[in-house]
Formats: sequence, C-alpha cells, structure tokens
Amino acid sequence: MSLPSSTEAKAQLRKEMRARLRAVSPAERAAASAALCQRLIASPAWSARTTLFYAALPEELDLAAALQAALAAGKTVA
Repeated sequence: MSLPSSTEAKAQLRKEMRARLRAVSPAERAAASAALCQRLIASPAWSARTTLFYAALPEELDLAAALQAALAAGKTVA
C-alpha cells in the first residue's frame, strides 16, 4: 500500500475543508465572522498602520467589518 503523493494529499485536504466550510450555516458563519473581526480589532496587531485583508469566498469568514473599521481609522489597507 503506497502513501498518497503530497499533491494528492493536498487535494484531498482542500476537498475535505471545502466540505466542512459548506456545512457551516450562514448564521454560524456570520457569528464567527463578527467574533473574528472583534478579536482582530482588539488584538495588539491592530495598532499597525497597514493591514492586509482578503476577499472572502461565500464559505469563508467575512472580514468586511474589520476592513470598514480599518478604513474609518485611517489605516492603509491592501
């Protein structure tokens, strides 16, 4: 029995993670997104002048609230 290649293992892991993300309800995702934004804004890292954000896919946590807070605070966002 041979082990899967790293490419096959990565593909399988991505498939499993996408399935897990799709299983999260929109309400749970919204609550987790809000909690993550609050944690980010309260963290010491928030003192940085420049912050990098990502555009969330539908299944991912949405950082739009933190992005808006960063813009309102005059931070450089990328």
